Amino acid sequence: MKTIIFLLTFTCTYVMQAQDSWIRLGEEITSYRLDDIFFIDEQKGWVVGDNGQIHHTKNGGEDWTLQYESNLYFRSIEFLNENVGFAGTLGSGLFKTTNGGRDWNRIDTLYSFSEFANGFCGFSHIGDSSIFAVGAYYGSSFFLASHDQGNTWSIKNFGEEADGLVDCYFIDKSTGFISGIKEGEGAIILKTSDGGITWRNVLTTDGDSEYIWKLDILEDSIIYGSVEHFLPNKPSFIVKSIDPVSYTHLTLPTKRIV
Repeated sequence: MKTIIFLLTFTCTYVMQAQDSWIRLGEEITSYRLDDIFFIDEQKGWVVGDNGQIHHTKNGGEDWTLQYESNLYFRSIEFLNENVGFAGTLGSGLFKTTNGGRDWNRIDTLYSFSEFANGFCGFSHIGDSSIFAVGAYYGSSFFLASHDQGNTWSIKNFGEEADGLVDCYFIDKSTGFISGIKEGEGAIILKTSDGGITWRNVLTTDGDSEYIWKLDILEDSIIYGSVEHFLPNKPSFIVKSIDPVSYTHLTLPTKRIV
């Protein structure tokens, strides 16, 4: 469980109000949008964004150094341990490092991921061997799993089940959730109990053009999902369910957060 909270923002064009619990970091990074951040411990972390860069900190975010730069849009980043990590792009690029980010190697071409994967939007991992990935929010929905630090992969393409996938969260190697959209129906959450071989729908909202954008699970007992709309003037809301390991279907909330 992560114990530190970091705030991702677009390029800093405003002044954050001084508060005891939040401080502003990352002055070295110039980007319109920072999409994802991951810390392996209190000191070592990585951040990626639309500028095609991967930045790394060794001192809890006080200073950031550029580790990698390309013309791609980096959407997601996840580390299994302080050495092995993965970074995904909005596009078919999937990168891997085995030395803490000093070197990044593109691996999607090794597995012909580009035949079906056009964006790596979300990662999840278990231990220092298992990594899971989903994408993309704009279509060509897929799920990837590896249990040997990304040396071999299993692949599932989603047809009728999902039209776009954004995030994934695994409780263990068998039980996991992915989220996104089913066009014409609403935001969706799918669940697997066999490591991603089979999936079943446990939630479909009642609104078209909306996604379950991010997932989080608290101590394996409560699951939360946040909703993003692509329609104007529509209230956002959060879905929640207790006991996500054993439940078979989520229910929509009675209260929506505007």
